[in-house]
Amino acid sequence: MVKRFGLNFLVLIASFLLVLALTEIVLRCTIYNLKNYVQSPGPDAVYVIETAEFKTKIKTNSLNMRDGEILSKAPGEYRILCLGDSFTFGLGVNIPETYPKVAEKILRESGYRASVINGGTQGNVEDAIQFLIEKGLRFKPDLAALQIYIGNDFYDELRHENKNAGRAEEPIRRNIFLDAKRVLKGIRLRTLEFFWTRLVQIRWIDDILFRFDLRYDNRGIFLRTYPPLEKKLVTEELTGLEKIRSLCEKEGVSLVFLLVPAKQQVFKKHLLNNDKYDYKKPNRILKDFCAGYSIPCIDFLEIYETLPDETVRGFYYNQDQHWTVRGHAQAGETLAEFIREHAKPSF
Repeated sequence: MVKRFGLNFLVLIASFLLVLALTEIVLRCTIYNLKNYVQSPGPDAVYVIETAEFKTKIKTNSLNMRDGEILSKAPGEYRILCLGDSFTFGLGVNIPETYPKVAEKILRESGYRASVINGGTQGNVEDAIQFLIEKGLRFKPDLAALQIYIGNDFYDELRHENKNAGRAEEPIRRNIFLDAKRVLKGIRLRTLEFFWTRLVQIRWIDDILFRFDLRYDNRGIFLRTYPPLEKKLVTEELTGLEKIRSLCEKEGVSLVFLLVPAKQQVFKKHLLNNDKYDYKKPNRILKDFCAGYSIPCIDFLEIYETLPDETVRGFYYNQDQHWTVRGHAQAGETLAEFIREHAKPSF
């Protein structure tokens, strides 16, 4: 009896592992067929970023920017500097398809003597500040367009803090729940990740996770009542934006904000629109900041909600978080229209 039970138990374990292995293979070949983004090797480089959904050739100039060489500003030229992360950088599209170059093409075809510089840094607000100080202001822009991605810009402040040698990192919090989270994260099983993303959509599980401070993604920024971490991140984000505003004001550079929504704000807002979550809250915080300084703000979430769902789905890759060619085209058209109506560059 014991021997038979042991044999059946081994068969059960073997069957479970086989199903787990097959599920893992299927997920890695389909939903999670992703590759890590390649970082720039430096100035004057040519390299390729490839995922399951796109293959993009990247070429950097002598300043390690994804643009041509930046020439001296010509008389009568209206110059726009686009600041931002990988959306501005144009991850997933070729350089002529990025929204800065789409806007530039539209303006020039309309007769404007305008140039749009791609200052995308694949980083956050702190990276934009550094770029602005070290390079951007030297280009003598008339307008700076600051793109902010709601999906991770707030939480990228944590990454920047950890890289800042001048600050002591916070001690690692220890409890059984956090230890389990670290172990599971280190395993990197896509099967667990797949089921986890479904489980966290259940309200009572979501409540437990936040009760024990087990943030599983960036959803905390949409909470109606912020825990201490989110309060801190919002404060740091606004502090960084104030630095950019001050730098631009000092140099006589006009400023416009471009708010890019996370995919969950657009396609899963039914999960973030209840008594616990408010999917528009981070956008509202940033727009209130802009209103306080009379800074124009283009909120793409507002624009997307006026368009058919099928149209907006074409703006993002299915798996990747970034804009497709169509997404960049729409953003470039929107920016060009804003410049024509408000900035009024000369012919």
